[in-house]
Amino acid sequence: MEFDDLSNTYYVFLKWPDGEVTEHHKNVVYENCPQQLALFYVGIFELVGPE
Repeated sequence: MEFDDLSNTYYVFLKWPDGEVTEHHKNVVYENCPQQLALFYVGIFELVGPE
């Protein structure tokens, strides 16, 4: 994932089974594969409950 300062948005890089790497807007990826993007975020952030 990469942040573009000029457009103020995130881009996601996807690596396909054939080895091709493509770049997509974060919202497009979320619309088409929300579960995979959610799992990516869970791997980065620690989710905690209210104390």
